[in-house]
Amino acid sequence: MSNRIPSLVALKLISTRLSAVGVNHALGGSGLLYALGLLEEVKDWDITTDATFEAVLLVLQGLEWKRIPPSDTFKSEYFININIDGTPIHLIGGFAIKTSFHFA
Repeated sequence: MSNRIPSLVALKLISTRLSAVGVNHALGGSGLLYALGLLEEVKDWDITTDATFEAVLLVLQGLEWKRIPPSDTFKSEYFININIDGTPIHLIGGFAIKTSFHFA
């Protein structure tokens, strides 16, 4: 494993669990930018989904995790911090950001 990215084993574990319960998901954040060659380092994995919080609860069984409340900027339906052997993974449902930007 490169020291420029967190554990791929941890990422695969979460992805496999999500797939096993039929939850569609996608890699986002710095992991996606790294895969596209736009960043040289990843500090954590961000996984996005439109699944309900209840649907992802099965995936979280036996893992160290914490649900983080929305902030003034991040308005996603849920944001879950997962720690797998020191690898941080953010599972984000209904990703949303509040901004003052308006399309013309």
